[in-house]
Amino acid sequence: MYRHNIEINTMVISNKVGLSEIDVRRIIKKAQEDGLFPKYADMA
Repeated sequence: MYRHNIEINTMVISNKVGLSEIDVRRIIKKAQEDGLFPKYADMA
């Protein structure tokens, strides 16, 4: 359930900013590694 929400959010973000989902995932992953983004994906 939680993972599914992340997928939807990634899709929405990618559509809004005009990047591919892969790029958005990479940016979020990088931000998580830098501690700039909560590690919600780790909870899935």
